[in-house]
Amino acid sequence: RFGLSAIKNVGEGAIESLVEARRRLARPFRSIFELAGELDLRLANKRVFEALACSGALDAFGARRSQLHAAVDAALEWGQKRRIDRESGQGNLFGGGASIDDASVAPATPLPDVPDWDERTRLTHEKATLGFYVSGHPLESLSELLDDFASHRTAALRDLAAGTEVSVGGIVTEFRKRKSKKGAWWGAFQLEDLEGQIEVLAFPKAFEQFQALLENDRPILITGRVASDEGRVRLTADEVVSLDDLREKKAGAVQVRLDAAELEDDLVLRLRLAVEAHRGDVPLYLEVVRPGDFRLVARAEAALRVSPSRQLSAALELAVGPGRVRYRSRA
Repeated sequence: RFGLSAIKNVGEGAIESLVEARRRLARPFRSIFELAGELDLRLANKRVFEALACSGALDAFGARRSQLHAAVDAALEWGQKRRIDRESGQGNLFGGGASIDDASVAPATPLPDVPDWDERTRLTHEKATLGFYVSGHPLESLSELLDDFASHRTAALRDLAAGTEVSVGGIVTEFRKRKSKKGAWWGAFQLEDLEGQIEVLAFPKAFEQFQALLENDRPILITGRVASDEGRVRLTADEVVSLDDLREKKAGAVQVRLDAAELEDDLVLRLRLAVEAHRGDVPLYLEVVRPGDFRLVARAEAALRVSPSRQLSAALELAVGPGRVRYRSRA
C-alpha cells in the first residue's frame, strides 16, 4: 500500500475525485476507461493518469503497464465525452436504455497491443513517480556481474581504511554538477546498490573524462579510493565504467562451469561453436565439476580465446545452461 498523495503529479484534487468516485461506485474500478468516465477530468488530467499507470497503481486492471500508459489518451477522450453527455442529460443510445451514469457503459475497448516495458524501463518509471523502486531493483539482474567485477558492496566500505582502493557497482542517484573555485566542473552523487548507498565525488580530472556516464539511474562500476572525513565515508572516483560495457572493458578471462556427468560430445560441440562465433583475445577457462568428488579448472588452448560481451554470455548459456558463465576481472 502506498499513499496516492506521494505519487508525483497526482494532486489532492485528483485524489479527492477518485475517492469520491469509489464511494459512489461502491466497488473497485474495472478499467482505465471506467476510471476516466468517473473522475472529474478537470482535476485528473493526462499527467495524473500517466503517473498512476507508471507507478503501478492501475495494475489491478490486469493489463501491462505499457498498454495502460498507451491507452491514456483514448480513455480521457471517452471520459470527456461521457462527462459532456452526463451534464447535458443525454441517455445512452447503445446501453439498452441504461442511464449514462451506469458505469457498465464503459467501453470494452481493447487496449493498444504494445510490447511490455523491459525491467529497466518499468523500474525507471517507478523511481520517477514514487521516488524509489517497488517491484524490483535494476541491479538484481546484474548481481552476478557485480560479483565478478566489484570488490565490495557499499555496506562494507565503512569498515575500510581511508585510501583503500575499491571497485563498487551501483545506480547513480541524486547527481549534482558543481564548479570549483578555479572554475572547473566536478560531480557529486549517491551510488546505490542492493545493500545501501555511498556518496561519490568525481573531481575535475575524472569528471571531464567520465561525465557522459554520470547521469541519474545509470548502472555503473566505480573504481576509486575510500575517503573518511569526521566519520563520514565517501568514495573518490578514478574510473567509471557502464555496467553494459563491463565485460568488454574489464574482463581478463571467461570461465564456464561444466558438470562432469553432462560432458557428452553434443554439449562439447555446442560449446565449441559458441566460442568460435565470438573469437577474441581473452583466455577461456573450463571448470569441470563432479559434486562431492572433484573440481578441475583448465585453460583452453589459445585458439579458443574469446571476446567478452553480453552476446558471448547468451551464446555460452544457450550451449551449457544458465548461470554457468562467469568473468574474471583484469584486476
